[in-house]
Amino acid sequence: MKKSNVFLAVVVLATFNFVLCTLNSLAQYTKLLDFNGVANGDFPVGSFISDGTYLYGMTKQGGTGNPNGPCGYAGCGVVYKIMPDGTGYAKLLDFDYFNGGRPYGSLYFDGTFLYGTTTSGGSLSATETGSGEIFKIKTDGTGFDTLHVFSLITDGIDSRCTLVSDGTYLYGTTRTGGTGSCIGGGCGVIYKIKKDGTEYTKLLDFAGISNGSHPCGSLYYDGTFLYGMTYDGGTNGDGTIFKIKTDGSNYVKLLDFSLNVTGRFPYASLISDGTYLYGTVCGSEYGSGIIFKIKPDGTGYSKLFESTPIAPYGTLITDGTYLYGTGSVIFKIKPDGTAYRKMFEYEPYSYEMSNDLFTDGTYIYGTTSGSYSMGTIFKLGFTAGDAQYTTTYDTLQNTFYLTIDSTTSALAVSYLWDFGDGTTSTLATPSHVYTVDSVFNVCLKIYLADGDSSSYCHLLGKDMYGNITRDAGFTINVHASGISSNLSDETNITVYPNPTNGVFHIAGDRNQLTGIEVYNMLGEKIYSRNDNLQKVTSDIDISYSPKGIYFIKINEGKVFHTKKILVN
Repeated sequence: MKKSNVFLAVVVLATFNFVLCTLNSLAQYTKLLDFNGVANGDFPVGSFISDGTYLYGMTKQGGTGNPNGPCGYAGCGVVYKIMPDGTGYAKLLDFDYFNGGRPYGSLYFDGTFLYGTTTSGGSLSATETGSGEIFKIKTDGTGFDTLHVFSLITDGIDSRCTLVSDGTYLYGTTRTGGTGSCIGGGCGVIYKIKKDGTEYTKLLDFAGISNGSHPCGSLYYDGTFLYGMTYDGGTNGDGTIFKIKTDGSNYVKLLDFSLNVTGRFPYASLISDGTYLYGTVCGSEYGSGIIFKIKPDGTGYSKLFESTPIAPYGTLITDGTYLYGTGSVIFKIKPDGTAYRKMFEYEPYSYEMSNDLFTDGTYIYGTTSGSYSMGTIFKLGFTAGDAQYTTTYDTLQNTFYLTIDSTTSALAVSYLWDFGDGTTSTLATPSHVYTVDSVFNVCLKIYLADGDSSSYCHLLGKDMYGNITRDAGFTINVHASGISSNLSDETNITVYPNPTNGVFHIAGDRNQLTGIEVYNMLGEKIYSRNDNLQKVTSDIDISYSPKGIYFIKINEGKVFHTKKILVN
């Protein structure tokens, strides 16, 4: 076989420009459960709720309910419980479409019943089903009851929220429906309903420009006002933050999101520390995610952190010192915007941690759903060690460089490299020459003095045609004919909106965007375009594809950029 000059070295560089990426690991990472479909569910959603003994959650798919029905063999989802140590898993309910289908949110617990919503199904009569429902069920699986079935466009449909309560009423939102004029039928509503299923009342119809459209996440209740966000709509079409009283009066739009100023497209819920509201958006001028805070009167907006790799979809939680959240990574950050850290990151494309987190004060609990599994339940401790690295590539030498900084070196006690071609090394600064031109999954595991370990993997290499492959976060310095072209992270290539209904745009301000390919989670190509884009915005429609995560491969000359998008 031909010997390749693609060379991986761990060295200290002073002459190359680079982007610093921080990798952190939480102590005591433990996988509690693998979801497997029919038996225990598939595609976990939302967060956990606890009664002090069990954790309770839902899956969007899986379960045994009605495989010949509208949900098909993927299943309509389940309600389940599990002990914090991973034992005692039990299904409380298999949704079968007639009793609801495809939940999309978390459960609310009032001490006796668990309450939730589904996005489809629900019985109106023996022969008719609705467009989602509100339900309740006891923690032992008994006492299931459908409180309300969404059936009319004026009623609101597609309720994806976690319900909140003032003790008498439950409050929630629907993604669509209502009287507002939005594509797809209605802009969504805010509603309330008593716990016995009576007195369903719409508090507000979203209308688009005037007050937002398509509410996202769940409402936050401070005892007087309900606070929430819309995914889009508002003055700029980029979403809003709002508050409203529980009787439907005193609606106030606190903020119109704006792409170049505050970011856009919030996807999760707001939380509060009593002074500020905290939240995230998953789009901005540079295609990155933003963590922000704002006062309940709409003043004091502040951008706490912005970075392309975040892609934050989950609602933040707090331990009183840090805010924690999820997206492509689990991260933490102080409420003043300092001390941002990645806390955990899976191997590329293997899992998605876009659901909300839950903490019992000792561990953080969460779920994943990703490319190669039906999802997992995990828990992590709070103690984190830091591992920092930079990478560069020089085409004159055909060399990839990966640098571990002095902070990591001081923390680390041992290293384990897996070069992706069957060879490994335990050296802190190894070098490795591949025998073929190919793309390899290079993994580094760093063991820290306190017993923690940090792991990270990245695709890295060059194929037989000389095309360079790297994942976002890597910097490749390309020197051709003595001309230096620094390709930093993909801040000049934007994919939006993300999440999307299947129609999205790729905007690039470079001269050599020559092709776009879209792959599903099985690695199947579902879309391709090979014309020269040249600084234009490309409109792509994959709305014919199932909901889920897709990977976009963008060709810039001989360098390929990978973007990830969620179709919902």
